[in-house]
Amino acid sequence: ETMYLPNQLSLKSAFVVPFPIRAQIVAPAGMAAEASTQPSVEAGNPVQAQCDPWQVPDKCKNSALTTAGIIVADVVGAGILGMPSAVAQFGWLLGSVVLVLMLLMNVHICFVLWRVRMRYPAVRTLGDMAAAVFADAPEWQRQLAVALTSWPQMAFLFGLLSLFVMTCAKGLGMMFYDLEYCLPKWAIFVSMFILPVAVSARELGSFRSLIWVNILTLLGTVIIPLVHLAMLGVEESRPEGGHVFAVSEMALSTVLFGMSSFGFGLTSHFMIVEIMDDMEDLSEFPTACGLIAAPFQCAAFLIAGVGGYYFMGD
Repeated sequence: ETMYLPNQLSLKSAFVVPFPIRAQIVAPAGMAAEASTQPSVEAGNPVQAQCDPWQVPDKCKNSALTTAGIIVADVVGAGILGMPSAVAQFGWLLGSVVLVLMLLMNVHICFVLWRVRMRYPAVRTLGDMAAAVFADAPEWQRQLAVALTSWPQMAFLFGLLSLFVMTCAKGLGMMFYDLEYCLPKWAIFVSMFILPVAVSARELGSFRSLIWVNILTLLGTVIIPLVHLAMLGVEESRPEGGHVFAVSEMALSTVLFGMSSFGFGLTSHFMIVEIMDDMEDLSEFPTACGLIAAPFQCAAFLIAGVGGYYFMGD
């Protein structure tokens, strides 16, 4: 297929498609000279085509602090509710070590994706990244790489959002326990409430105030139960026969359960490329991820996991 570009488009503009296609780019007469006057691609900042309505101007994109808030909102979600059970599989000492190591592994994966993103500045999604990395591979390999990247990502997001809707529905049902509505009805109410925000947000960070409201609710998720349990005291909060160990007795099933809970709660790389695409200055990603978001995640998960394990026992 031959694709002719209008004169006003830079040769460096990105055409994003669900699956990669091989296209022969044929520049009209005189475009080669004009292309030399186009702005160059700076490190991490792809050229924004003026006529492309889907591109967001850099000045409207997210700062490092906002990006860190998005990463925290992306990572610290329903998974934090399972941290006490995960820590209980290892004990408070070993569980803390495993949690920190898995967090560092996740940060490392994010940094690797950031380095690849800096290498391919036109990449906007995780599927685009797979297509760019396999650009010189045979066509069937590139198609396979994109499919094995994009479809699991979409399936994971679908399951994740379903879990979030169900969690919100259960929360509303507990708050308004005197109203006799079944769980599917509460889920419909939640979806109707979220839908206007979801369909009107063109990019991550469109509603920046909601990012910080979300972080405050995450803090409440950790602080409110722990304060309540502390007011009850260990004698009341810990079930009879419950114990707390620095290192628990482990079996293969308990180790897999604990690591799966940690992995689910800590994962962020399935959305990190899309988060990078909305950054104003991509070179600040290590600051946003490693110096702001990661310490917050570490503190939140450790307080929730170890604190919950202390008050509830094994």
